[in-house]
Amino acid sequence: MRKAIVHQEFAPDQGVLSFYTYEVLTKLLHDLVAAYPALTEIESIGKSLEGRDLWLVTVTNKQTGPALEKPAYWIDGNTHAGEVTGSTVVLYTLWSYLTNYGRDAMLTRILDRCAIYLLPRISVDGAERYLTTPYSLRSSTRLYPYAEERDGLYPEDINGDGLILQMRLKDPNGAWKCSDQDARIMRRREIDEEDGTYYHLLTEGLIRNYDGITVAVAPPRQGLDINRNYPFEWAPEGTQRGAGPYPFSEPETRAQAEFWRTHPNISGFLTYHTSSGVLLRPYSTKADDEMPSEDLDVFQLLGERGTQLTSYPCVSTYHGFRYGPHEVTHGAMDDYVYDHFGWFGFTTELWDLPTTVGIGPRDFIAWLRWHPEEDDLKLMRWNDEVMDGAAFVDWQSFQHPQLGPVEIGGWHGKLYQQNAPLKYLPELCEQHSRFTLAHASLCPYLNLRTVQVEPRGAELWHLVVVVQNNGQIRLRGRLWLKVQCNVSWIKTTPVGFSNDGFEIASPGVSWKGIRGEVHEGWRILDLEGGLGIQAGGNFFIVVERCFTGAGQRPEDPEDVCRLIRHERRIALLVNEESPAFKPRHPCVLRCRAASVHLGGHHVRAIRKIWPLC
Repeated sequence: MRKAIVHQEFAPDQGVLSFYTYEVLTKLLHDLVAAYPALTEIESIGKSLEGRDLWLVTVTNKQTGPALEKPAYWIDGNTHAGEVTGSTVVLYTLWSYLTNYGRDAMLTRILDRCAIYLLPRISVDGAERYLTTPYSLRSSTRLYPYAEERDGLYPEDINGDGLILQMRLKDPNGAWKCSDQDARIMRRREIDEEDGTYYHLLTEGLIRNYDGITVAVAPPRQGLDINRNYPFEWAPEGTQRGAGPYPFSEPETRAQAEFWRTHPNISGFLTYHTSSGVLLRPYSTKADDEMPSEDLDVFQLLGERGTQLTSYPCVSTYHGFRYGPHEVTHGAMDDYVYDHFGWFGFTTELWDLPTTVGIGPRDFIAWLRWHPEEDDLKLMRWNDEVMDGAAFVDWQSFQHPQLGPVEIGGWHGKLYQQNAPLKYLPELCEQHSRFTLAHASLCPYLNLRTVQVEPRGAELWHLVVVVQNNGQIRLRGRLWLKVQCNVSWIKTTPVGFSNDGFEIASPGVSWKGIRGEVHEGWRILDLEGGLGIQAGGNFFIVVERCFTGAGQRPEDPEDVCRLIRHERRIALLVNEESPAFKPRHPCVLRCRAASVHLGGHHVRAIRKIWPLC
């Protein structure tokens, strides 16, 4: 096993954190799960390109029900290979939630009624290369977009110090010069400046098929970007760099997609990246005026809370994090899960060196291209005074085998620019674990507000159920109405239902219809469509049941029905063993939805009757 570029100790209670290799991260995850079996489960949701497991941990109080029957929140990190701060924040979050369960009232309440899914590292192959070699890469180790090597300058540790830094090469036509205030700092040459000492700045490396004159830059060997590989407004390589051959072309993104498909209880998310110190929200390709105003309100309220807890500003990627005025980001994860599943959440760009050294608000991307000399001086003072010179490697002469005399040096980007220095990790991890906890607390949480059973004549009972969302995020997705029937008259043959047997007349709400089947003694009516129960709102379900003989109303409404709390599936279970429901002959179920207020529209259901037996 290759040696990691940083220590591998994990003692968060003592403020000791690091960036962990795959083997160490795997062991830490399994050790935490083994220590808290009542709260956790671990599984591999798939394999990476090189065959490594993608470990996911589910956290919930198992005694209060299965994770899949609870509203859930998703946390992941390390989508990009070099952004290893994200995996450490996820690992710390897991440790913090487990060790504080039973001591922190808010955390305990959330884990009792919700589930949290944590995927610490997505680019497991790329992160391993990043942490155990001098090389950097975007995401996967797949050779992309070119399988063969291309001519030009490629990164290489040519002086053998274990780092790939920069080379400065003297040339009277160079675009760079040394700062008059600190010769380590390279500043752009003025457009009309002459008669000075000037340099070219190049990545430390070698030149493939060098002609002795031109120094072209070779495209990266591993140029695939996993966060451009999701389906939302995906665009091919010619438009979106790193997109991959098609959406979900990579085993890592396919594994995520399959987990999301089979876990419809998720309603919120946080995906960790680096850097810039900002909370990014959808969309990447659209302006805010193309987002539903009620959704924009939710994002802004969540973002305000995120800023309070982390100090990070919250911006739309489209409006505040674009690489050029005519460039947008296609195929991003946050856009996909919001647009496809309706999840509210953020891409958090962890760690921000400029803010840390006292540089004020700025255009995040434009600053990287050009900023005043005073900013460079602040960065260098931080290196000298706070980091004891560890963040910047002084320029050293070197005889390049192709270019001749050069100097090699510059910022140690892996551990001080792209990622947070280790001394900053404990505070950063704690802040962001608090934000995900606050966000998860807003998940839809359903209960039965009212259960009424009233006689309607000698052979008819009227059951009224009011389902209430106690969470702060609206419920969207599917409604499943499950009615338990007496097996003695169900027999084993499912009874068909008319596809158009249930109609909703409301703008923006469409139901696919009703199907009926028998599953483990349950008659399932699947009412599927664009339902949304607003925060604190109600959804009225009226079930009427006809009988040939009189029944006796139960004393306890819970004898009649109960609700499975499942974010995208509301399961209403009617107990026909109750004295109120003892059918003596084949009978008829009538089900209708009463008037429901959804997004400014009233939903009207047209009631129909279907034979059950």
